[in-house]
Amino acid sequence: MTCRRVRLRGCRPRDRDGFTPRKEFLSAVRERYGLREPVGALMRRFREQIVALVEPDPQVPAVLDRLRVAGWRIAIATNGATTQQWAKIRSAGLDGHIDAVTVSDEGRAAKPNRRVFDAAAKRCGARLSDGGWMIGDCAVRDIAGGQAAGHGQAAGLKRSGCGAAGPGPPPRSHPMPSSTRSVSCRAHRRDGA
Repeated sequence: MTCRRVRLRGCRPRDRDGFTPRKEFLSAVRERYGLREPVGALMRRFREQIVALVEPDPQVPAVLDRLRVAGWRIAIATNGATTQQWAKIRSAGLDGHIDAVTVSDEGRAAKPNRRVFDAAAKRCGARLSDGGWMIGDCAVRDIAGGQAAGHGQAAGLKRSGCGAAGPGPPPRSHPMPSSTRSVSCRAHRRDGA
């Protein structure tokens, strides 16, 4: 899934590609554009409207189904508020094509923290030590986090700028399994809330 982006001139550096907490970012947007609306109200509107911006990739459910038929267990590990992230997953039509979801808000830890990846594996009836793939769009949170948690393989989905604000060089990633290679996968921008 992907989100349509609204370009706000001069705000992208402040967003740090999702690494800036939403309230801090929206405060900067409020100041830059002279908005009178309080940050709390902007935050509520953002959370309501971000779900409407999710554009599902019509190929992804079929790919997920093929992977599951081939024996893979599929989990979504995402950062953010539980209600909002579940709404995005449902809006993208992914909820019927996965085995588990873990949201950082539930476990009070966010990617790249190992606990998020561990919770996703457990909800699939697996252990991180069983091996697997971490496929994500952020070099720091997804790929490096997954590798540090014990995923032997990782594949990065290209998204402009992701990881640029993160510490250190981007981690090494590997090609996706052949069963997914022909699909153009797109990932939504995490809101970091």
